[in-house]
Amino acid sequence: MKPEVAVVAVLLGWLPAMPSADESRLALYESLYPHFPDESGNAEANERARYAWVVSYHALADVRMYQATGDRRHLDRALGKFVNILAHRDDRRGVKDFQGRSRPVWRNIHYQLPEKVEYKLSRPDNDRYAYGYAVHSGMILYPMVTLAEEIVRRRPPGNGPRGLTYRQWADEIVARSRETVAAHEEEWSDYGADEGFYRFADFPPYFANYRNRNRDVPFNQSHTLGSAMVVLYRLTGDNAYRDKASRLAVRFKRSIAVSSDGASKWNYWQPPGTYSVKDAGEDISHASLNVNFAYEAFRAGLVFDERDLRSMARTLARVLLRETQREAVDHCGKRWLVPDVSDAVGGGARVNRYWAAAGRWLELTGFAPEAWPAVCRLLDYAAAAILCGKPADRSTSILLGHALAILHKPTPQTGQR
Repeated sequence: MKPEVAVVAVLLGWLPAMPSADESRLALYESLYPHFPDESGNAEANERARYAWVVSYHALADVRMYQATGDRRHLDRALGKFVNILAHRDDRRGVKDFQGRSRPVWRNIHYQLPEKVEYKLSRPDNDRYAYGYAVHSGMILYPMVTLAEEIVRRRPPGNGPRGLTYRQWADEIVARSRETVAAHEEEWSDYGADEGFYRFADFPPYFANYRNRNRDVPFNQSHTLGSAMVVLYRLTGDNAYRDKASRLAVRFKRSIAVSSDGASKWNYWQPPGTYSVKDAGEDISHASLNVNFAYEAFRAGLVFDERDLRSMARTLARVLLRETQREAVDHCGKRWLVPDVSDAVGGGARVNRYWAAAGRWLELTGFAPEAWPAVCRLLDYAAAAILCGKPADRSTSILLGHALAILHKPTPQTGQR
């Protein structure tokens, strides 16, 4: 029996479970991997935000698997993507933004196009609508610098792409990442004594999102670059990264409300100097990026402490994962009972729009190990649907969730790997 068929058979209950949960999850991950095409070779991918919201999760899944296993197969997969991504940065492609500049970022076009105007690669006026978002740079850089940090930690022998040693690739990633972070310096604003944020550029009136010109970006759009800067601080010791990440973290922490049962919630967008949380708060998909930033800041000893992370973990275990369940049927005919998933960090009536994002919260399972089995149930349902050929969701977020389930499986000794 082929490995992929065997994994499907186990998921559907046709065969006994594999000898070890870890082995079965590793086999499941490898069976899923071919179902997610690598889009990193498409130079224009981020003009439709594909590097930021598709390739980044794919690459981060590779990185998390390398962290979990030390298997160089995952290291080489990640580096292969990063070689393409770096080669397709605007300054290397020779393409320009709306201000006529070719910067060390990855431009986007489709968000700025007027309503009902379709993005086309051949549009002669694409440069006029091009802009490199801080959030996109953060999404792209974070997997890269995380891999660089893991290379420095593990010191793998041998060479990666183009004959460079793995350590040389780590140094290359850090150098290029520093260039990209520096490109967004003009969008940074200190606020008060200890807060800060990124803001949008002075958009021209013909941009579809002109109304956002010069205003602060939503939390998640600062926090993706914040996560990358935390890792760069650990790698380089450069206090400029520490300062900005700390300012982002202070502002975010002051904007979090803690409920009577100890769970956290926060807004998607918070005007500077205001700290009240509205209604149910941010959607759980964007919120996973805030969680990742808080987790990285905690690991670096910046602003967030264990109590803060436990509160966010309580949000995962008690708010996102509902006590109610729904019946889902995969396309092999198996019926699954999976938990309903709140759409927002504060709960509310709406459920299951963002269920596929639940796996991206698994960094918190060391603080709430009871959440791990329920999230894995969702991931296993998604995997069965994919392997049966008609997925309920084939977002690369699902693949990343499976990698995080392996990396952050709770253990009796530590609570978390």
